[in-house]
Amino acid sequence: MALHRRRKSDGRAFFEDHGDELYVCDIQADGYGAVAYLQHRSGRYLLGMRDPRSSDGCYYVENSDIAENQSVRVIVCLYRDGITDYCDESSFGSTGQVTP
Repeated sequence: MALHRRRKSDGRAFFEDHGDELYVCDIQADGYGAVAYLQHRSGRYLLGMRDPRSSDGCYYVENSDIAENQSVRVIVCLYRDGITDYCDESSFGSTGQVTP
């Protein structure tokens, strides 16, 4: 299962539950960086990762301690000068689902 979210054309994020990896990609050289969060339905943040203002690919963080069948969503935002703004979020999905 992969949850994907894109914030306009500036940043994107996705979570791959095989390996519990959260990816964030700053895809436009516009002075903003991209930040992604994996949020549990309870509101608790499980993972977070920043991609600086580089538009040179993606960064990721992994955590093997996320339990199966958890209801989570991906949030991606843009940031600059210490201010995080322009956030967007995916719908909730379940970790540990097997997709063909």
